[in-house]
Amino acid sequence: MKTTGLAVALMLTMTAGAGAHEGHDERVLGTVAAVDASSIAVKTKEGKTVRVALDAKTVVLRGDRTVTPADIVVGERAVVSVGSRKNTHVAKEIRLAGQKER
Repeated sequence: MKTTGLAVALMLTMTAGAGAHEGHDERVLGTVAAVDASSIAVKTKEGKTVRVALDAKTVVLRGDRTVTPADIVVGERAVVSVGSRKNTHVAKEIRLAGQKER
C-alpha cells in the first residue's frame, strides 16, 4: 500500500526534466538508469534521461531510512528533488521506492 501511495504522489509531482530555476525546486520521477559518487541519471516515463549532480548535502531516503548513494540500485524507481547551486543542478533529496537491496 505504501508503494501505491508513493507512486500516486510521485505521479502528481512529476516533471519531465530538471530545469530547476534559482530558488525553485523541480522533481524528476523515473527509473534509475545510472548512479555513481557524483551523479544520478533517471530515465523518465517519456524516455528522457536526466542526469543530476550529487553533493555532500544530497539526502537519500528509502522509506523512512536514510541511505547512501552507494545503496541506490539501477532499475529502481526514484524521485529526485533538484535545486540549483552555483549554476549547477544538484539533487537535494532522492526518494527511493520500496525496500530494494543490492
